[in-house]
Amino acid sequence: MNEGKDVVVEGFNVLSVNGSGGTDGGLISLGIILGVLGLALLIVSLISEEGAVGFFGLLLLLIAFIAFANADDPVQYEVTVQPGHVIDAARWEIVEQRGQIYVITEREAAE
Repeated sequence: MNEGKDVVVEGFNVLSVNGSGGTDGGLISLGIILGVLGLALLIVSLISEEGAVGFFGLLLLLIAFIAFANADDPVQYEVTVQPGHVIDAARWEIVEQRGQIYVITEREAAE
């Protein structure tokens, strides 16, 4: 968790910044390894007609899919809104609100 003192977002007092803003390489690597292993076990189960191996292969494929789905690590800002300013809903998405503290993340740009 980074302290938000060096981050400037107009209209907000940034309390902290969470997330890297990229993707988690470890989860992507885990997803690739488990996906390949799960697919291999699924193929082996089809050839040998072994149901337990096929179930384990499907389970590994499911875990690989979950790892890929959670690999995105967006930057989240914990902020308070300065007097006279509002949160621009076109630019920011409110993830959580605790009293006057908002957790926001920047929306993806529409093309």
